[in-house]
Parts: sequence; structure tokens; C-alpha cells
Amino acid sequence: MMLCYRQDLEKLHQFRHALMDRYEMKDLGEINWFLGIRIIRDRQQRKLWLSQDSYIEKITKTFHLEDRTPPHMPTNNLELMAYNGKASPQDIYRYQRKVSSLLYATTISRPDVARTANRLSEFLTNPSPDHQHAID
Repeated sequence: MMLCYRQDLEKLHQFRHALMDRYEMKDLGEINWFLGIRIIRDRQQRKLWLSQDSYIEKITKTFHLEDRTPPHMPTNNLELMAYNGKASPQDIYRYQRKVSSLLYATTISRPDVARTANRLSEFLTNPSPDHQHAID
């Protein structure tokens, strides 16, 4: 369980002690990771960042994209057309895995690429080589 508070630290301590009296639990201190998401704080400026850098690094390695230069901005104006040919089952599977990995990141911490990911997902059943290239 993760407890978050804004102002009244005394009420938080009372609540935490009441929970600990009733349930077996321990206080692990300030949170740095939660469900694979790194939590970065700047207490002086009262800012909080959620980072999935370890997940992005993992999928980059999974799909052998380490040598690629990341785009500076998400591609929001993809002009991809339906494929008139027929993608192989292997190409379809690989494309679907890439798009699903991208969609997971968009729902957690990268809403800026959600439109692009949704556009790419329109071609899950028959991706063209252009679609494959767009997601690499």
C-alpha cells in the first residue's frame, strides 16, 4: 500500500499507525519505485516526475533498437495508408508486439505519444513495411 498526503502530516501518522495496528505491514519509507515506474521528486520546487525509463530501455533491447536515434518529437501526423499486400504472420506478430509495448507506455507515462501509437494500432492485422519502419 502506498500512502500519499498533501499537508497534515499528523493525520497521516495517525492513519498509518491505525493501519499498522490492524494489519501486518511495515513502513518502507519514501517511495522511489512503484509498479516499475521510477518516482523522481524535487521537494524544494514541489515537483514530481514519473519515469518509465527502465521499461523503455527493456523494450528497446527486446526489439534491438539500441542503435537508433530517438525522435525529438512524437510523430502526430503520420500519413500511413492501408497495405494492399499481405504481411507475413511473423511480421504481423512482431508489429503487434511493438505497438502493444508502445501503447502500454502511453497509458502510464507517455500520453504525448498516444496519438501516434493509436494511429499505428489501426494497422495491427496487416502492417506494411512502411508501418514497420514507422514504429522502429
